[in-house]
Amino acid sequence: NVPAKQVGGDLYDFVPLGDGHAGVFIGDISGKGISAALYMAKIISDFRYLAQGENSPGPVLRRLNVLMTKAPRGLFLTAIYLIADTVNGNVAVSAAGHPPFLWITGEEVRVMNIEAGPPLGILEVEYPVASVTMQRGDRLLLLTDGAFDAKNREGQRLGFDDFTAFVKDHIHEEDLLDLIQEKIDVFSKGMDRADDLTLVEIKFAG
Repeated sequence: NVPAKQVGGDLYDFVPLGDGHAGVFIGDISGKGISAALYMAKIISDFRYLAQGENSPGPVLRRLNVLMTKAPRGLFLTAIYLIADTVNGNVAVSAAGHPPFLWITGEEVRVMNIEAGPPLGILEVEYPVASVTMQRGDRLLLLTDGAFDAKNREGQRLGFDDFTAFVKDHIHEEDLLDLIQEKIDVFSKGMDRADDLTLVEIKFAG
């Protein structure tokens, strides 16, 4: 997690859910700086409370969304929440207006543009749940738009396609997150960071 300023509006969290399950949450609050960071702290607190005792990510996002619709206008959150079975590799995932995540296998990188609901805090809806079954060694890469919105001195964006191509070129690297951050830093050298950057990698050990 690398904020664009001293503090940022990206968030991520991990919650143990018992019975071999773990929840993983990533999000991007509208805005940057102090106000976004303060609101982020409240969202994480609410999320941790709502996640307990719930074995599906959709209802958690729905309840968090209800709370956020009562927040000050103009504040919303894109997010992905997944619940992983650490024994068999089954993953249930729900998305709220967030960029796709990547499913990295031994042979390919799949762009997981699953059916999603709108960002949290806009209107009350149900959030669909998709499923992924990971095999031994598979990885899921969750990211915020700071991963591909970086700009160079010519004003060109890195872009999601080029970001994905870079991941494909380094599919077998163990230190993938470090390589991605280095790629972004080199691409945007001499420029202020355009947005907060957050990357979360999940690997199924089998």
